[in-house]
Amino acid sequence: SIFAGTRITRLGLLLADSLATAICTGLNKDPNAKLLISEGSKTNFGYVATFGKQSLNNDNLGIAVFFHPDNFNGFADDEFNHIVKLKPRNGRLTYYFAAAWEGEPDGIKTEREFTEYINQTANELANPVQVIVQ
Repeated sequence: SIFAGTRITRLGLLLADSLATAICTGLNKDPNAKLLISEGSKTNFGYVATFGKQSLNNDNLGIAVFFHPDNFNGFADDEFNHIVKLKPRNGRLTYYFAAAWEGEPDGIKTEREFTEYINQTANELANPVQVIVQ
């Protein structure tokens, strides 16, 4: 699902194989990008993110994967990737990704702005708006 008016896309997985104990996702390593990670907490989703001049046009680009801390099963990496390992619950797993480009309208241009954005988003994902009808 793509959330209109935001940078967020939600991925919901329903796993047919009940033996699946881990799903890995992540981001490519780029020598021009700084790695930002958080395991999350009761008040914030965790994330793996990168920010820097990692576009083909040498523009600042931030990319993030957000996950619920209850699904977190560790960070890893290899020669080409920053990886987050996630544990499905009852055959289901939901996580989110986002990208922010400095050239978009009101684009995020600095690492500080991107860090503020991912921390705010991690908090919003962990604390969704609730509507109570009485």
